[in-house]
Amino acid sequence: MLSDELSLWKLCGKCKVDCCKGTPRVSERELKEILAKVKKDHFRKEKLGYYVTKRKNGLCAYSKDGKCSIQHAKPIDCMLFPIDPFYEEDGSVSFVVETACPAARHLPKEFVEKCKRIGKEWIKESTVEQFRDYWKKYKDTGTIEKMD
Repeated sequence: MLSDELSLWKLCGKCKVDCCKGTPRVSERELKEILAKVKKDHFRKEKLGYYVTKRKNGLCAYSKDGKCSIQHAKPIDCMLFPIDPFYEEDGSVSFVVETACPAARHLPKEFVEKCKRIGKEWIKESTVEQFRDYWKKYKDTGTIEKMD
């Protein structure tokens, strides 16, 4: 299962930083897969056709007691955290790491490699325009660093 393959629970289990403050992006394909596994639809469609999770008290609506209530079906954007793929100006794909995450400096090499492999495929489910719109609205936080 992909959520097990990309789990940082060993690094994150005792962390007090709430990662669920972000707003994950979800493709239409991914939305259908998630909703087939969970009962409640807490997603909102953006004008350009991608989806994001709704917010509740400043957190992802699926966050319960500091944990993901849909761990078995959580969005790929969440599974990749704290790594994010993004489109460069020339349309190529690069990666950044969210430096606000305490685990960001201790990520296992295997995790980083899997994130990059999966992220390169996942980002293709959005147009460059959709992705840039999402990035401008939800991700450009100033707490990111470009990865090699």
